[in-house]
Amino acid sequence: LLAFSCRGEVAHSFAGSWQALPAELQGEIQGMPSHWASVGTGGAVSTANALATEAGIGILRAGGNAIDALLAAQWALAVVEPQSSGLGGGGFLLYYEAKTKKVFALDCREELPEAADENLFRDASGKPLPFPERIKGARAVGVLGTVALMEYAKKRFGSPKISFSETFFRAIELARNGIRVSPRLQQAMKLNRDRFL
Repeated sequence: LLAFSCRGEVAHSFAGSWQALPAELQGEIQGMPSHWASVGTGGAVSTANALATEAGIGILRAGGNAIDALLAAQWALAVVEPQSSGLGGGGFLLYYEAKTKKVFALDCREELPEAADENLFRDASGKPLPFPERIKGARAVGVLGTVALMEYAKKRFGSPKISFSETFFRAIELARNGIRVSPRLQQAMKLNRDRFL
C-alpha cells in the first residue's frame, strides 16, 4: 500500500504494463476497465486492488491527507483481499512529514502473546511441530497490530478535515454490497477450506 502527496498533475495510464498482466489480475475482476486509472492533482494512491485505490482517492478528493487515504485504502483492502491485507495482522508505516522534513517509522507488527513460552510450537517430546501443525488453531495467532497502527497514524498525522470513522465508509459499503471474489482470494479460500471448517 502506498499513499503520498505530490505537487502537480501527472497524466498516467496503466494500459501497457497493466494490460500485459493476466486478466484475473486486472481491474475488470472488480468490474473496472483493465487500464483503470484516476488522474488528478494533489496526491496519489496505489494498492493491489482498484477498489482500495479508489477508496483512498475518494478521501483525498474529500480533503483528507495521505494518512487519511492510507486508512481508507487499508479498510477497503481488508474487505477485498482479506487473505493478504486483513485486520488480523500487523504492519509497518513510513511517513514523511513535509512541514518538519522528518521521517517517522511506526512498527505495529503482530506479536506473540505475552503468556506464550518457547514450547508453543513443540510437541510433547520437545520436537518442533511440522509446519502444517504449527499454523493450525489458536497457537498460530498473534496479537494483531494493524488497527492500532491505523488509529495511531490517524491521531498523530491525519487531517482534522476527515474523521476516523469517515475512513471506513467505502469499506463498509463494499462489505454491505459485496464484491467479486478474485481468483487469488478464491484460491486462498480453497487452500484453507479444511482449516476454516
